Amino acid sequence: MRSGAYGSGNPALPFTPGSAAVVVSVGTEVDLTPGDRVSTTGTITGAYAELALCKRSQVHRLPACVNYSQGAGVYVPYATAYRALFQLACVRPDETLLVHGACGGVGLGAVQFARAAGMKVIGTAGSDEGLQLVKKEGAHQTVNHRSTDYQKQILDMTNGCGADVILEALASVTLSHDLKVLAYRSRIVVVGRRGNVDSARDHDA
Repeated sequence: MRSGAYGSGNPALPFTPGSAAVVVSVGTEVDLTPGDRVSTTGTITGAYAELALCKRSQVHRLPACVNYSQGAGVYVPYATAYRALFQLACVRPDETLLVHGACGGVGLGAVQFARAAGMKVIGTAGSDEGLQLVKKEGAHQTVNHRSTDYQKQILDMTNGCGADVILEALASVTLSHDLKVLAYRSRIVVVGRRGNVDSARDHDA
């Protein structure tokens, strides 16, 4: 965002980025107290500064078991995962979700949300360490997306039907492959765009 390379999400300048951590003072009829530990989902003034001004709707108390680093890191990946699954894909408990790159921040959030929602979750990663993490965080099954037969593995896991929903974080590389492991009347949600997807444009999703 500082370099102006955030795509369509670049704010109008001048803009101060960042997120806040401790309540210093509150307005009238605000149910927060100075000293409260909080995370923010946006600010009015930006927070790379000693003080930041926020709307009440942007401020969320941190549970005692969550530190500031964790609180600062929750909003972007988990809000992204929530929007992708529940607001865009409109997932249902009886569906199968394939999360590509499930060991990343958005991927882990999606795995946890989907498991809590009662979905069957398949997660991909590119290393044994990543696969173990994805499994630990709730995926029913995992696949190394670097293996040459990973598409066959996914089809085998779904009895040849494919996934009902695919969460795709690297569409420029794997979107065309996703089309081969989709169930009938399924959906793909692309999170971000880090390159052209020309190779997949001729396919009907």
